[in-house]
Amino acid sequence: MPPTWVYHLCGLLLLASNGAACVATFLLLPGTWVIFGLALLAAWFLPEDAASGLGIGWGEAAVLGVMALLGEITELFGSAAGAKQAGTSRRSVWLSIAGGIGGTVAGLTIGLPVPLIGPIVAGLVGGGLGAFAGAYVGEAWVGRRHAERVGAGRAALVGNIIGRIGKLVISILMLMLATAAYWLT
Repeated sequence: MPPTWVYHLCGLLLLASNGAACVATFLLLPGTWVIFGLALLAAWFLPEDAASGLGIGWGEAAVLGVMALLGEITELFGSAAGAKQAGTSRRSVWLSIAGGIGGTVAGLTIGLPVPLIGPIVAGLVGGGLGAFAGAYVGEAWVGRRHAERVGAGRAALVGNIIGRIGKLVISILMLMLATAAYWLT
């Protein structure tokens, strides 16, 4: 077992890294998976120390992994849930998911020239517009009227935004759990 000061130093580094991963989630990057990966590294290299009460166990790391998966599901299927709630076809649901992913990637790319805020705003807008477009095209493919297409697209856009907010909330909860698991074991 490493000395206690190593646990304290690594705990502070883990807290700072997990905080940066939360910010990365806000930037539409896979911050939840970074938090999970850091928990695995901490469990491997700094197992729970009964004497000091510091460290992360494999159980806590597994819970963080489940939460990271839940965050991805929340983000990915947010637009699908919105589109489905509007009574759209299966095709529209799948196209809203694909459009959300494609729009996010395109938005991040377009927003790169503007430091920091550009990719965030462009990625959020691009993902929402992509979800809207996917649901709209899916409903057009089925032969629905313009008003129904717009309603489906709007529902997919709102669902996409709610899914992203949900993933951000999950990443904040992961940060809190990882911190508590490390320091309060």
